[in-house]
Amino acid sequence: MHARLVRAAARANAELIVVDNRYQPKIDGDGQFKTSLDKVRRHLRQSKAKHVLVGAANDPSALGAVRAFQEAGRERTCAIAGQNAEPDARAELREPRTPFVASVAYFPERAVEVRKTR
Repeated sequence: MHARLVRAAARANAELIVVDNRYQPKIDGDGQFKTSLDKVRRHLRQSKAKHVLVGAANDPSALGAVRAFQEAGRERTCAIAGQNAEPDARAELREPRTPFVASVAYFPERAVEVRKTR
C-alpha cells in the first residue's frame, strides 16, 4: 500500500509526509466548520508541504479546510473532498478555482435489496 501511494504521489507531482509509517497529520475538526477552520489555520502556519490532499469526514469540516487554505493563499496547493453532498458543499463545488473538488453523496434508500436464495 505504501509503495502504491508513493507512486501515485510521484505521478501527481505531490509530496507525501510519512511519520512513523503513517500518513500525517490527522486533524480532528469534530465535524464542525469553525473547529476545522481554526485547526487547519494552525496547521498551515507550521506546514511546509507543497501539495496537500484533504479527505474530510463531512462537508462542514471540508469547507472549514477550504476557507483556511484560501485565507492562507494556498488554495492552489491543495485538493479537498468532503462527504454528504450538503447544499453548502454543492454551492462551493460550483465556485471557480475552489480547492473543493468532491463530496461523496450517500443514498441508502436506493440500495439494492439482497435476498438470500435457496
